[in-house]
Amino acid sequence: MKVLIVEDDPGTRLILSRMLRGRGYDVVACATAEEAIKAYHAAYYPLLFLDLSLPGMDGFSLCQWIRSQPDGDQHLILVGTASDRKEDLQKILDAGADDYIAKPYQADVLEVRLVIARQRVKNIETRTTSTLPKAFCLASPDRRPDSLPLNKRKTTASRRGLEIQAFSGNRRYA
Repeated sequence: MKVLIVEDDPGTRLILSRMLRGRGYDVVACATAEEAIKAYHAAYYPLLFLDLSLPGMDGFSLCQWIRSQPDGDQHLILVGTASDRKEDLQKILDAGADDYIAKPYQADVLEVRLVIARQRVKNIETRTTSTLPKAFCLASPDRRPDSLPLNKRKTTASRRGLEIQAFSGNRRYA
């Protein structure tokens, strides 16, 4: 599964990347929300792992931005936070995050969160697959197009992981 990590601290970003790669995840790591938005447009990530304290656009705003996108509900967002205050945790969930994990990260807790995340991603994929036309469901679950040209008109397909070569805006899906 592809994971987009957005963490401004180089050491934490490296440790998270290594931990996730060691568990078989395909990881792309960014230091800022702006880099993450570029990566988001370039590929599909079922799991996004966000830090809240980012330079420029913060993690709350990035989370809200992701959820505001046409396929924003097709991602699982896990937020890392050093705060344990109830108001902050509620703010994380209100911004659109699915779950959070306390910093400093503990390997055993992270492992449990990743198992939960993987199961939730499977549930999203199952739910989304069952709502698409059969022609879309025959494709590979590795990539996702935003829209596919059919009969000279644009038809939107919001499905996790379709492998179809198509061009839409500045994204290429292949």
